[in-house]
Amino acid sequence: MPRKAHDLPRLLAELNPEAELAERHLWLIHVLEWIGAAEPSVEVAVGVSTPGASD
Repeated sequence: MPRKAHDLPRLLAELNPEAELAERHLWLIHVLEWIGAAEPSVEVAVGVSTPGASD
């Protein structure tokens, strides 16, 4: 399932330390994709929209 760069709250909710190794690696890959995204800002991470920002 494709994820958007602003899906950090969803990624954190999906964290399962008891998951199989492969699933944890995929989760880590998605988090690293979020970090490398064009807009990994705090506002985007917490879902606060800034005035004048285009979505």
